[in-house]
This record gives sequence, C-alpha cells and structure tokens, in this order.
Amino acid sequence: MIKKIDSVRRLQRKDLPEATKLLNRERKTAFLDWETSLLSRTVNNRNTIGVVALNRGKVVAVLIGGVLGCRGEINHCVIAPEYRHNGIGGKLVKAALIRFARLGVRRVMLDVIRKNSQAIRFWESHGLRKTDDIHMEIDL
Repeated sequence: MIKKIDSVRRLQRKDLPEATKLLNRERKTAFLDWETSLLSRTVNNRNTIGVVALNRGKVVAVLIGGVLGCRGEINHCVIAPEYRHNGIGGKLVKAALIRFARLGVRRVMLDVIRKNSQAIRFWESHGLRKTDDIHMEIDL
C-alpha cells in the first residue's frame, strides 16, 4: 500500500518531539542520540535547514542540514520505513535545495556510507555526484 503525505514544509517547534523520535528510531541514518533540545537549534536558525514531510499532521520524514558561507551540507535524511519508495525523499531534497539556494549556498555536500549503494543511487538521482574527498571526524 502506498503511503501518501499531506505536505512538506520547514521544521517547526511543534514538530520537534516527533522528528526527534524518528531520528532516534533510524540509528543507521542519524548516527547519534538526538535530543529535542539539540534539534530545536535548527528551528528559526538562518544557518540550518530543517524540512519535514507530514501525514495527517504526523512527521514521517525529516531532513536536517546546515550552511557555512556559500556551502551547505545535508547531515541527516530519515524517512519512516513504511513511507519509503514513494517519492517523499525527493520532495524533501527539492525543498531543502530551494532553501539552500535562497540562503546563497552555491554547493551542497553530504556523506554517504560507501557500501550503501541504494543511498548513493538516490542522491545521484537528485544531482549529487561522488567526489574524491575524505571524510574525517572526532567525537567530543
């Protein structure tokens, strides 16, 4: 059965509990424990992108990103499993890219786990391309 959404819009304060729960449910994509207080930093912040997809007012997908100068980064994109493969991810990406462009971003990047060929195909289908960059990080 195809699951539909009612709307895609910017993340709002009232979405935070459901968005946090969704991010924590999908550990493979979210990478860390989310708290509503951390996610709240993305609401009404000019340097962050928060987009949600809703079904009957319930958050079923969330995309989080950030802006640094003319470069943007998509950090997390999570869609509830029962809503996947219905074009929702593409709608989130389109909304986020429009928001990035309005903020003056000229290039958007993201990290994908090398072995996740499904995710790589998804992002390539939306215009992103592989680079030779090496991702490095440190836990604090």
